[in-house]
Amino acid sequence: MKAVALTRYLPIDDPESLLDVELPEPRATGHDLLVRVEAVSVNPVDTKVRAPKAQVEAKPKVLGYDAAGIVEAAGEAVTLFKPGDPVYYAGDITRSGSNAMRQLVDERIVGRKPKRLDFAQAAAIPLTAITAWEAFFDRMKIDRGGKDAGKTLLIIGGAGGVGSIGIQLAKLAGLRVIATASRPETARGSPASAAARLPAPAAKNAAHSARAGSTRGRSSQTLDGPFLRRPVPGAGRAATMAAAARRAARWAAT
Repeated sequence: MKAVALTRYLPIDDPESLLDVELPEPRATGHDLLVRVEAVSVNPVDTKVRAPKAQVEAKPKVLGYDAAGIVEAAGEAVTLFKPGDPVYYAGDITRSGSNAMRQLVDERIVGRKPKRLDFAQAAAIPLTAITAWEAFFDRMKIDRGGKDAGKTLLIIGGAGGVGSIGIQLAKLAGLRVIATASRPETARGSPASAAARLPAPAAKNAAHSARAGSTRGRSSQTLDGPFLRRPVPGAGRAATMAAAARRAARWAAT
């Protein structure tokens, strides 16, 4: 099968940093699902794992975590899904990633793709949603049933991936949400517009503090979006995949 992988951890501008490779077809056993990957998204973790270093991989290493696709086969211990089911997931950093035509993933970390979302939209959700969910309900112990309703929560970077999901989760828990967003266009186009608005001086100071602390305000960008649809002159689809992955990695690193 085709995949985008690396063997050396090179600067992303190096044409050898991400390569198109052919790998053996994976086979599902145990609790594994074999998923035909329809869309993936790029997060900062992808750039951190791929950051330049002297290490050399003996075999091509496939990165990629957030993904959405269709179950093609299931291991003998699988009980939650069947072939044909559309799914989405954040993957497992210890296993081969989603930047491939097919991927093995444990059914116990997989969810059913929301019917209202297409594959590209679904692939942009898992890691940001898990981060916001765990921060609020596991770490901060916010009550999902509404016992904390009416309390106020400040979200820095409300237009970003985690922030935009966090606003929605907080509102569902009944919280009063105040969020910062540094640019008018991101504030208008995100759930931050539904959050309570700070007075102008306070909002300006909060946004300045967020930038000074290197808080990022970007949501995940799917490789099924403009990166893969942008052709690479003189290259076939396989070459387009690696070039698209390099563009996405540069975007996520900024």
